[in-house]
Amino acid sequence: MKSCTEIWIIAFWLAGAMGVPGQLTAARSDEKTFIRPHCHEFIGGPAGFVAVGPGAEVQTSADGANWVHRDPGIFSSLHSLAFGNGVFVAVGNEGAVVTSPDGITWASRDAGTDERLRGIIFADGRFVAVGHSGTIITSTHGKRWAKRTSGIDERLLAISHGQGVFVVVGWNGLVLTSRDSVHWSQQPSGTRVHLRSVTCTNGVFVARGDAGVMLTSSVGDFKGQLPRSNRRHIPWFFAWLQHDTIARRWRGII
Repeated sequence: MKSCTEIWIIAFWLAGAMGVPGQLTAARSDEKTFIRPHCHEFIGGPAGFVAVGPGAEVQTSADGANWVHRDPGIFSSLHSLAFGNGVFVAVGNEGAVVTSPDGITWASRDAGTDERLRGIIFADGRFVAVGHSGTIITSTHGKRWAKRTSGIDERLLAISHGQGVFVVVGWNGLVLTSRDSVHWSQQPSGTRVHLRSVTCTNGVFVARGDAGVMLTSSVGDFKGQLPRSNRRHIPWFFAWLQHDTIARRWRGII
């Protein structure tokens, strides 16, 4: 969702406009109340907002307050979506990929994999999706997908883009980078915790993981190596707020 102008900006703007930071608890749907925790991701497009979530959940809204359920034509849970080249693309479990020109009518696509896909981005004119077992696939318009070699078999959980660089994070502190989405290199992160999200704002990547771990990296002088990450100590309470769950223990070092 996601270049340096992250769609999370859209998400937070939408939530803030409704008076509930980080949630959509006040939003209504034609069939039931739409609550943010049941949505894995939502973004803005030319006709409004589109949200995806567990149980093949797809909803659309023109104003961010009233939501309508849509049928994606599949049964797999959807984890992430992106918009580019005039099309929405959502990915999820069992290699699920669905596309839509308007967020209303959806078509299933063959991703060439049955691995769980956990993140997708549109950047540099292409979609790049990542998932379990080191899966990376790319597509221009979301219809035909090409497998790329990541060189690892860890679970990949999120992807971002900035300064001409794709950055992927995953289990055991994994960080992968690429300039063309085809050739990937593993970079040191200085941690072994699972990294679950990565964003890019003003040329700075921020990766977040378990136990409140947050790594930052400036890529202004990127030369094929991810610059040394900065370890930051974050109080457990803020880690709890960040992940919407109570951390069972505090590991001390971040």
